[in-house]
Amino acid sequence: MPDTIATRPSDGLTASLAAFVADVPRRGVPGNVRTVLQAAVIDAIGCGLFGLTTEAVRIVHAFAREQGGPAEATLWASGGARIE
Repeated sequence: MPDTIATRPSDGLTASLAAFVADVPRRGVPGNVRTVLQAAVIDAIGCGLFGLTTEAVRIVHAFAREQGGPAEATLWASGGARIE
């Protein structure tokens, strides 16, 4: 496993973290930790999906459409709205 998360100076934090996680061998993660991580991912996705139904997210999506932004900053279920 690498000593640092950054794989290349040009990588963003999300890409670097994803590369780090992808490099962790499955057998290197204890079963109880895997169970907690699976629940946390499901919870995060559920919260994100529920959040899409709120007025606050509609406001953020409208703002993002007005502002534009890079493709890598596309919001979930926004029809392509991006935050710059």
